[in-house]
Amino acid sequence: MANGERHRRYRTGIDRAGLALAAGAAAYGAIAAVLLALGGRDGLGALVSAFVLGTIFSSLALAAVGGPVWLFFHAANWRGPVAAAAAGALIGFLLSMIGQVDLLPGAGTPPLYPLLCEIGSSLVVAAVTAAIALGMWRIAYRAVG
Repeated sequence: MANGERHRRYRTGIDRAGLALAAGAAAYGAIAAVLLALGGRDGLGALVSAFVLGTIFSSLALAAVGGPVWLFFHAANWRGPVAAAAAGALIGFLLSMIGQVDLLPGAGTPPLYPLLCEIGSSLVVAAVTAAIALGMWRIAYRAVG
């Protein structure tokens, strides 16, 4: 890799950031609809509702949680695809772990098993959120020079 490729500069605009937010929210809305379908719910109305509600609520979460992280990364000039994927993975992993805090070992269950399950499922969530963050980055940023 040439030295110029390693230190690329990336730029964005408010319009591109808005498109990236909309695309990310739509991706999470699609995931909500797929999860609903996999859960046994059928019918077009249920799937459309899951998509719309998933899109709305994920856009709020993206703005509330991802917005400050994105602003920090942007100001620190960490604008590359690796930074975007890492930020998405870290946010997804931490939110998933926090959301599963109530998983305590039951009677007769080794205490390590629920923790390993929690970490494993959080790693899957981290991979998905990293992929979505990378897609959002691709929409939001363009290389300069």
